[in-house]
Formats: sequence, structure tokens, C-alpha cells
Amino acid sequence: MVEPGGREDVVASAVEGVILDAPRGTAGFGYDPLFFYPPLGRSFAELSDTEKAAVGHRGRAVAAARPLLRECYTAQPDV
Repeated sequence: MVEPGGREDVVASAVEGVILDAPRGTAGFGYDPLFFYPPLGRSFAELSDTEKAAVGHRGRAVAAARPLLRECYTAQPDV
């Protein structure tokens, strides 16, 4: 994220899992049926949207960005 004043913030996330030999599950898209998440014992295509958002790399990155966004949008403008 880059603020108008030039401040730059970067957030990143990753999720460790196992690539399956065959697809499992019907939800999700892309690699979801082939990405097995050991802590829950299911592929990403077998998780609910809520579960996937909580453990997936996108959901984790958004969670990490949330405080930065709050700070950016709740800061008092210079007068």
C-alpha cells in the first residue's frame, strides 16, 4: 500500500500444505482441490469460505493489512 505522502507498507503471508495427486472437494477455484491443509485434514476445496479465509494466505494478508488501513484512514488530516 502506498499513501499519497509516499509511505509504503507491504504485507505478505504464506500457508504451508501438501499438493495432492488427485483433486479433493468441489468448492473454491484454481489449485484449491489440490492443496491439502494438514492442520484441518482437508483440501482448500473442502473448506468453507469462512475456514479458508481464516487460514488462507489472502485472508492472513488482509488481516495483517487491517491495522495499517485503519491507521491510514482514521488519521487526522493535516490542517
